[in-house]
Amino acid sequence: MKFTKYIRQNSRVLLMIFMALLLVAFLVPQSIQGVSGREGQLKIKLGQAFGRELTTNDLQEATTDRQVLTRANLRSSSDDLDFYLLLQEAKGVGVRVGRDEVKAQFGRSEGGDQMLQELQRTSHLSHDQLYDVFGRQLAVNRLAILQSAGLVDSLPRQEAAYRDRAQQGVAELTVLDDKGFLHAVPEPTPEELQAFFEECKGRKTAHTEDQLQFGYLLSDRVRLEYLTVDPAKIKSKVTVQAGQVKRYFEENAQKYTKPDPTASQPAPGSPPPQVPMTFEEAKDRVREDCRETRAFELAQSLVNEMYTEAHRPWSGASRDSAGFTAPPAGEAASFEQLKQKFSAKFEVEYGRTELVSADQLGALPGLSSASLNLGRESMRLFELAYRVKGILAQDPNDGKPVLNPMEPAPVLMSTKFDRQLRKALPVQAFLVRVVEVAPSAPPASVDEIRDKVVADWKLLRAHELAGQSAEKLAAQARQVGLKAAVEQATELKDLLAAAEQAA
Repeated sequence: MKFTKYIRQNSRVLLMIFMALLLVAFLVPQSIQGVSGREGQLKIKLGQAFGRELTTNDLQEATTDRQVLTRANLRSSSDDLDFYLLLQEAKGVGVRVGRDEVKAQFGRSEGGDQMLQELQRTSHLSHDQLYDVFGRQLAVNRLAILQSAGLVDSLPRQEAAYRDRAQQGVAELTVLDDKGFLHAVPEPTPEELQAFFEECKGRKTAHTEDQLQFGYLLSDRVRLEYLTVDPAKIKSKVTVQAGQVKRYFEENAQKYTKPDPTASQPAPGSPPPQVPMTFEEAKDRVREDCRETRAFELAQSLVNEMYTEAHRPWSGASRDSAGFTAPPAGEAASFEQLKQKFSAKFEVEYGRTELVSADQLGALPGLSSASLNLGRESMRLFELAYRVKGILAQDPNDGKPVLNPMEPAPVLMSTKFDRQLRKALPVQAFLVRVVEVAPSAPPASVDEIRDKVVADWKLLRAHELAGQSAEKLAAQARQVGLKAAVEQATELKDLLAAAEQAA
């Protein structure tokens, strides 16, 4: 009776509890089923490895590692699964590389700190996480070295290796230099020279060990003109304020150090330990460095102004069917007039090249080191200058700049690497454009390169004479021996002696 009375008095509360329990019982299985369904979609069974089931979720660390290593331009395994298995194998045998060792390697490498900062920005990983990534890669490399060192060659391989190291051979030889036969080669006739030119004009030089093959096919060539302001030449005209010098020191304090007077004598060949300099100690150096930096900034600013004016007609232009900017109406801005206009404060230098190939452009002083900053990479001038209409058939749509003849390229920069700051510093800015394009083609006539064609023809004939003499000498050597054959070859010795005397 008491229990029935209790139920009657609390019927509403008990009903609410019962409904809540019923709701939980209804929802929990659905929630569990939803979670398990999502896990089923994310986890794909790959097989068994190291005594347990392997799923795609297990590869997450390996995937992240390989992405970081790829950004750092380091090779890892061909795919995530291979890399995961190598990582697990290294862990299993106890091969590990700690953070301190990785930090030390970064400290010894040029640009290591800069690369670390860039990786942290792009991967959103902390320094310690990045150290761990590189530590795992080093561990895999170290395991591979240990495994290769433990391999033992088969007996036949060891015997062959010993034979190759220990066996010896004695040979007698004599050398016949092609140039020693040049004086015996007559001048080519016009017909011989023209026939030789026709044979070689459509190919490039490609000598082999067995034959000489001359070629005169011209590479793609361009003619450039450029404007620049040399910071070194305007540095003496630049003044810096005390506040600028102080701020420059604070921003580049790691650049100014001196030997630690309290440190013990370093080992021979080792640099002495360094300690930071005070501003007063480094003041003179800082002022000169600050003036040099300010000179570059003013020079670059002037080059930027010239680019803005030269490129104004090209701004907003449409693109043609090949993807190149349509040239604007009217004549292009004159670089020589720009030089006169902008030389009021600092001297602007104007230059113009001959028609040059990429190899020749890459060897020109100043211009050879100029490059265009594309964010995560750069493009050297000797590459950019040939991404031009007339040589490049159409825009490759790779996101990199392409040019028209007479279109100013974006401002390029030459740089130098500062070992103390461990980063590339800008040196000089250039405004450049291609003014003439000459696609790869044979020379128009033999007269353009007559001297070279004559010299090559004569060298080829001399090579043939040397080969004939060598064959005769070899035939005689097979009968009487090489030394005797050389002694008996009086005509050949007289020929080479005459060549040596003429030389």
